Amino acid sequence: MSLSFLLAYFGFTALSLSKNRHFQQVWPDKKLLYTTAKILSTFGWTLLALSSLLIFQGSKVSIAITEWLGILTLSALLLILQFAYLPKSVAGILLISSVRKSLASAKNRKQS
Repeated sequence: MSLSFLLAYFGFTALSLSKNRHFQQVWPDKKLLYTTAKILSTFGWTLLALSSLLIFQGSKVSIAITEWLGILTLSALLLILQFAYLPKSVAGILLISSVRKSLASAKNRKQS
């Protein structure tokens, strides 16, 4: 369930950063290119779909829908509060998560 939450959070983050207003909040000195916006949008929708697949895979449909809507609500609330009070932290969280992911994959390769 926590992986589904993270996928939903990063999906919403990618979707919001595909919009010029939110992109400018995080990176005021950069311009959002059309191709970047399309990539972020596609990536965001893909992550949200993966989030739903993870939840629906392990539960009955009625419970899975309720859990997924709760996860979407909490992840969207977290992102809304971040954009309202600490918009630069969105970029920091993305950076930290990508570094942790690359370290974990390097550790897995080393163990193999």
